[in-house]
Amino acid sequence: MKSNDDRLEKIKHGNFFAEKLTYDDLCLILSQDSKIQSLIRQCALNNQELNSTGNQSIKTSKVENVTETERVVDFEKLIAVEKIVEVEKVIEVDKLIVKPDPIRAELSLLFLTIKTLLEDSELSLIFRLNSRMSESQQLTTFIIQCALFITLEQLWETIVRRCKADARCATAAEKALAIQVVSLHNQSYVNDKYSVVDVPSGDDFDYENHQRLNSRGDIVTELAFYGLNKEQQIEYKPLVETKS
Repeated sequence: MKSNDDRLEKIKHGNFFAEKLTYDDLCLILSQDSKIQSLIRQCALNNQELNSTGNQSIKTSKVENVTETERVVDFEKLIAVEKIVEVEKVIEVDKLIVKPDPIRAELSLLFLTIKTLLEDSELSLIFRLNSRMSESQQLTTFIIQCALFITLEQLWETIVRRCKADARCATAAEKALAIQVVSLHNQSYVNDKYSVVDVPSGDDFDYENHQRLNSRGDIVTELAFYGLNKEQQIEYKPLVETKS
């Protein structure tokens, strides 16, 4: 043991001999020198701290990566859910929207005419219409009545009588009704077509082809109401206003 101590002292104080340090010398230093042992322990502790810090950084990085991934996934899920909600809203709104019936849209003018006729007791009687009927019954009845010549007769006589009684021209609605009824009537027949007769302002009054709204005058100033022809034959003369 003393020889080991002496040798260690020589090494510590730099009293080296010519030969190199042997393996036994190294073992002696490691096993006996407290400073070397302290340095080794310190190195070991430093290494452990480095490893611990490195591992912690790796763990933290992994946790951060996982957290960020979870955030991305959650955000994508949120977007997907919002899209689904928006689609559901669109579907619900679409259900609430009353889509127009294309057939009813085509028949809208007829329904409007029927509504107007129902507001006039005399005209509604000519077309056999009443408010107790369903819309389909009213439509069917109106079309059937338009196909009858007696309906044309009654309509013309009623409007002409009103114009003469009130000393007025037919309204735009009355003229439009006459044209519409004649058109529907003609759709029911191949032959014997009816047509309305207009008279331009400025024409000479012709007692054989015209009837006056007022009492005198030789020049037509305005058409009061259409005439009605059947295949170029006069059924009802056009009603006109005249002046001298």
